[in-house]
Amino acid sequence: MQESNQHYALIELTAVKDGDPKSLDEAARSAARDSVKSSFASSDNIALRDSLRKRVNIVIHEDRL
Repeated sequence: MQESNQHYALIELTAVKDGDPKSLDEAARSAARDSVKSSFASSDNIALRDSLRKRVNIVIHEDRL
């Protein structure tokens, strides 16, 4: 993990505890579900963009923006 000014922090994961979705109310479950969907959609869009950039010649006309 990199912090500002080029300093680094070392993090150790010592345990993982499974969560119980039934312990959350419907609003919290829905928010978590939406967050995961959004993350996947963002990752997919970035992968698609990167793939397209590798296959085609992209010209950006800064003067037209």
